[in-house]
Amino acid sequence: MKRIGLLIAGLAVIALLAVGGYWATASQTTNLSDPNRPIEVATGKGFELKLESNPNSGYRWDVAKPIDEKVLGLTDFAYDAPRPMAGSNANGKEEWEFKALSPGTTQIVMKYVRPASGEVAKSVTFNVLVR
Repeated sequence: MKRIGLLIAGLAVIALLAVGGYWATASQTTNLSDPNRPIEVATGKGFELKLESNPNSGYRWDVAKPIDEKVLGLTDFAYDAPRPMAGSNANGKEEWEFKALSPGTTQIVMKYVRPASGEVAKSVTFNVLVR
């Protein structure tokens, strides 16, 4: 009888660890930076693009094409600076937060641009599917 109780307790712990691992993985997918992976998000949920940036270079990320506002909304923007010990030329991250408004597919096209001259160093395209 004692063995059955230990077996049940062990299975319960394994189940909790499995569920905890699933939720940790699910929450990590909300922070994205790989344009090669399509973004899938449920209507009403948000996600964040984190893009390496160094304002000291004169460049910053900007939206290159208008976002389909029927499908997505831009809700927030922030810059996460590098640690002070990293030096003045270290990269931080620009964090672009979006909310899925209605089902559909769209793209987010971002460009790393020097605003004063309009010079574009690079651009990336994120494919988004809202369920």
